[in-house]
Amino acid sequence: PVYAKAGDNNLDKIGQGFSYLSISFLANPVFLVALAGALRLAFRLFKNDDSFRIQETLLLFFITYLFFILFSGGDWMLLGRFIAPLTPVACLLGFDFLQSVIKRSIVTNGILLLLLTSGVIIHVIVIKNASSGIPLWEAHKSIATQKNHLSIFERRNQEHLRDVFVIKTLDDIISLHKTHSNAPLNIASGQGGMVFFYTAVKHQKHVRFIDIHSLTDTTLIDCLPENAAGHGLHGLDININQIINILEKNPQCPVALPDIIYDLDNFTQHLPETLKKHGYTLWHNEKGLMLDKKSFSRKLYTPNVVLVKKELAKELIRNKLQPTTIRWNDLPYQKASGF
Repeated sequence: PVYAKAGDNNLDKIGQGFSYLSISFLANPVFLVALAGALRLAFRLFKNDDSFRIQETLLLFFITYLFFILFSGGDWMLLGRFIAPLTPVACLLGFDFLQSVIKRSIVTNGILLLLLTSGVIIHVIVIKNASSGIPLWEAHKSIATQKNHLSIFERRNQEHLRDVFVIKTLDDIISLHKTHSNAPLNIASGQGGMVFFYTAVKHQKHVRFIDIHSLTDTTLIDCLPENAAGHGLHGLDININQIINILEKNPQCPVALPDIIYDLDNFTQHLPETLKKHGYTLWHNEKGLMLDKKSFSRKLYTPNVVLVKKELAKELIRNKLQPTTIRWNDLPYQKASGF
C-alpha cells in the first residue's frame, strides 16, 4: 500500500500532505491551538528546560504522527481521518498552551469548548454538503434500512449501500458458474473493500481478485512497464482500460485477464464502450439516487457497472440468468435490498 500510494520518492507527497494537514486543521480548530502549543514546547525543550517530561512525550507523539501524514500525502476521505488519533493529544497540548497564556482556568476552558464546538459546526456543514454518510435521524429515507447481514456502518453509508446490488449480482454469477466449472473467476476492480470481502467470504477458492490500485496485492505492479502508472491517494493511478491493454500485450504476467470487471462508470471512463473492443459486455448497471430528495444529506449518484466477458455472458444466459438494471429512484424507500 505504501508503494502504491507514495511510489519510490516520498518527497513528492510533502506538498499534498501539507495541504491535507492545513485543511484538516481548519476543519478541526483545536489543532491550530495544539500546533501553537507544540511549537512553544519545542522552543522550551530547545532551551534545555527539563521540567516538561509529560509534555515532552505528548510533543514527540504529536510531531512524529504529523510527519507521517506529511510524507504519506494524507488521505482522500473527508475531515481529516488521519488526524483522528491525535485528537486527545491535541486537546491536551491546546489546553496546556492556553493555560500558560491565560491564567484564569474558566477562560481557558471556555476557549477550548468554543474551539471544539466550532469544529462540530464545521463537521455538520461538511457532512451536509459533501459526506456520503446517512445520519441516524434520516435512516428511514434510505434503501435497505431493514436488518440483514450488513453492519450498521454499511447500512448508514451511501458508498456502501451503492455496492449492495453489485454483491448480489456477483453472487448470482459465481454461484451459477461454479455449478459448471471448478475454474475460479477473475474479478478486477478499483473498488475493493466491501464487495471483495463479502464475495470472498462466500465463494473463497472460486474467485480471484485483481486490485487495480494495488493496495491489497502487489502482483500487478510487477507486470507494469516502468512509469506506466502514477501514484495517488487511491494507490496506483491507472485505469482498467490501461490494465487490460498491458495484460493483453504481456502473456507472461501472472495476473490473468479478468472474467468480470466491476467499477464506477464515473462519466470519464465510459467503461461499456471502452471495454467492448476487449470482448466485454455490460451485465449490470445502476442509475439514480439512494436517498429521498428531501434528505438533509448529500445525495450520492450510483454509477455502478459490472461487465463480463462475452463468453461468460453466453454461459449465464444459457442457464437462464439475465442482465440487470437497477434504478434506485424507482425502488420504494424503507425496503430491504432483498438478499
